[in-house]
Amino acid sequence: MSLDTTAPHAPPVPVQPAARPYPHTGVTPSGPGGLRRSVVADPGMCGPLASFVARVGDWTWDAVGRAADLDVCGARGADGDPCYLSFHHLRLRTGGVGRDRAEPRRVTFGDRLDLRSRCYDAGRLSVLTSHRLAFATGADGADGTDGADRADGADGAVGDPDDETRAPHPGSLRVDVLNTWVTRGEHGGNAGLLRRPPVGYDRTLLPSRPDALDPTLDCRAARTALAFPDPARAHWPVAPGPAAAVDHEIDPVSDVNGAGLLYFATYVTLAERALYRQWRERGGSRGDFAARALCEARISYFGNADPDTVLRLVPVTRTDPAEPGYEKTDVTIRDVTDGRLLAVALFRHRFPPA
Repeated sequence: MSLDTTAPHAPPVPVQPAARPYPHTGVTPSGPGGLRRSVVADPGMCGPLASFVARVGDWTWDAVGRAADLDVCGARGADGDPCYLSFHHLRLRTGGVGRDRAEPRRVTFGDRLDLRSRCYDAGRLSVLTSHRLAFATGADGADGTDGADRADGADGAVGDPDDETRAPHPGSLRVDVLNTWVTRGEHGGNAGLLRRPPVGYDRTLLPSRPDALDPTLDCRAARTALAFPDPARAHWPVAPGPAAAVDHEIDPVSDVNGAGLLYFATYVTLAERALYRQWRERGGSRGDFAARALCEARISYFGNADPDTVLRLVPVTRTDPAEPGYEKTDVTIRDVTDGRLLAVALFRHRFPPA
């Protein structure tokens, strides 16, 4: 008797397609103060809104450094002390409707994105950077273009950078960021930051900021009224339910950056936690909160704080009487000890997504 030692027929092993060359981040200049960046989304920029915003911050610092020919991370004043390109205002808007809305939470591992950025001179101490982001369809787009080119025309501009009133195109989003140069004062704390440009910063290398992109008046109004001007939605009634304050002690383990400052993206995390707490107290579910579509997120930063400071966040939500699932929430962030206003934030959501 002979034994059949032949192994059972094994199923074929799937053959992975050969990887197409595609840089994790490829950058090319694009006119005065501008650049184009090809990005492959990595885990660090996916998931929470704050993770995406943090990556926008990295893109912003890099764009300013390239446009102004300056080492932003190593910038120092005439006295040798570090200068930081701090965040003063950020506005994010998404384009599209329903499942086609280009939200930060839709960005997931391996997505290929096309980013166009342009830096503008916003005064002796400030820089405004306008980012336009679109989903790409391939290494250079299956048809030789990318999402941004198809959405916005042959000139390749992701939206009109000089027109703040123009909404993002479907499948794209826009983020406008105003930064100001600051340094620590003689006492070294986070509460008394001074505005000061670094040595070597040449604002003449940047194009002038279009008036339509200037958020200064809105920032001032938000500081006074504790909410951003929004005439189209001023008639919306306050949503029923509690508007309870949320207190948070700044955690040196998770809330500060490498310079010891309260990280600008942490403000977004804290504001969203306040939204979530209020949503749950109003009877909303975890699943419905996660399913809401983000239409806009906006925040003005008015101060920083030291670790162990207790912050108080107060969310106020208003609902569209004609579309109950369409809501806007204003959030104030204050230092509990002295009442100092640190930030005002705005979020607009739709549920179910529309």
